[in-house]
Amino acid sequence: MFSTATWARGSRIAPRLDQKYFTVYAAKKKGGKKGQNKKNKGPSILKPTEGPKPYLSTPVIMQNLLMIESYFRKTGRPLFEEEVEISDVAELLWNAPFAILAHNSSEDPTFEYGNKAALDLFECEWSELIGTPSRESAAPEKEIQEDRSALLAQALESGYVDDYEGWRRSFKGKPFKVSQATIFNIESPDGAAVGQGAVLRLWEYEDGTQGGPLAATEDNQTESDTEKLRLAQERVDAHAANVRMLKEDKGLSNSHEEVKKAVEELLAAKSDLEQMTTS
Repeated sequence: MFSTATWARGSRIAPRLDQKYFTVYAAKKKGGKKGQNKKNKGPSILKPTEGPKPYLSTPVIMQNLLMIESYFRKTGRPLFEEEVEISDVAELLWNAPFAILAHNSSEDPTFEYGNKAALDLFECEWSELIGTPSRESAAPEKEIQEDRSALLAQALESGYVDDYEGWRRSFKGKPFKVSQATIFNIESPDGAAVGQGAVLRLWEYEDGTQGGPLAATEDNQTESDTEKLRLAQERVDAHAANVRMLKEDKGLSNSHEEVKKAVEELLAAKSDLEQMTTS
C-alpha cells in the first residue's frame, strides 16, 4: 500500500491554500529487471512502467499527484488554474500545453516523467526519455552543464527557482532556449527529497520560432502578459503568507534570520511585480 497527501478538497485538486489532505492507495509495484545504464541508487518516486499508455499506470499517476503537491507546496501556487478531478489528473497533465519533466534524486539523476509536450519538445518517445540521465537534456559543453548544475543546486536549497532561462537540446540534437521556466523540488509526504521537476512554458529555437503556452503570437500576447502578471502577484502573495506564518505561527521576531530572509524575498517579489506593472 502506498499513500500520499496532497492539497485537495474532496475528490478534487483545488487551487486554494486551505485545502484538506486526501489519501490515495495503490498496490505495491513489483520488481523487475533494470537496464545496465539505468540504475537508480537514490531515493525515488515509483518508477514509471511501460505500456500503450504508460502515463496512465498507477505508479505514474501517484507520481503525478506527488509532483502537483510538491509544486504547490514549494511555489505557493497551483499547477492548474481550475479545480481538477483526481481521476483526470494523469490525462490533463499528459495533455497540458506546458512541458513538464521530472528526474529522480540519484547521484546522476535520470528522467522519470515527461508529458506529451515535453516528449515533442525533446523529440523522443516515452521509452527513450525514461531512465535517461537528465544531464543529456543539455549540451555537453562545460559552461552549459555547470549552469544546469548550479540551477539544480539553487532549487535544492531554496525549494524552487522561477524564471529560469537557459539552453537545452532535443534527443536529436536540436538546440532551443527555455525561458520563464520553474524548477522545483519533489518531496515525499514525509518531506524526503525524491527528485526535481521542471515546468517549461516558453521555448525558442535558433530560427526565432517559439513554442509553449507563453509563445509570443498575435493571438496570445495579451494573454501571455496577463499570465506573467498573475504569476508575479501569486509569488508576492506566497512570500507574504510565508512571512505571516513565520511571525504568527512560529512566533519569530523581525530580527530572526529566517524572517529577514523571507522579508527580503517578499520585497524582491514586490519589486518584480512593480516593474512589470509600470513598464
